[in-house]
Amino acid sequence: MKANGGKIAIILVYVNYLIIISDDEVEILQTKKNLSICFQMKELAELKYFLGLEVNHTQGEIFVC
Repeated sequence: MKANGGKIAIILVYVNYLIIISDDEVEILQTKKNLSICFQMKELAELKYFLGLEVNHTQGEIFVC
């Protein structure tokens, strides 16, 4: 977890996958930029399934089933 001026970014790591979560798009972009300095990264599609969990996005909400 990374906190910056009241904004929080959470990074979930599983094997060679990273999931970056934040309520601020700028914070997500900055976190990805910082990580890409040390690691080779590529953007995959929007998260739909993770470890057997289904993730649904709506405007302003995320549902995990």
